[in-house]
Amino acid sequence: MCGIDCTNRKITNTRRKTLVQGLQKLGFSRDSMKLATRHKNVESLDSYELLREQEQIGMINNLVNILKENKRNLMLIHLILITIIR
Repeated sequence: MCGIDCTNRKITNTRRKTLVQGLQKLGFSRDSMKLATRHKNVESLDSYELLREQEQIGMINNLVNILKENKRNLMLIHLILITIIR
């Protein structure tokens, strides 16, 4: 096309991640992503891929539960301190 040979150029990790996530959003298979990024196996794409929706929901739920528990603990500590001070 433009006369620039890009076949042997190294793709940086940031660009690989962007490429993998873009291809993932477009619905490309992991094999296609492997070929595009020059990975030797599809498992090596794991660190570049977006989290699946269920994984994201699970992580958010865990975070919410931790925050709720911390709030309860802080309220309990507050009540204990008020009792001690009086």
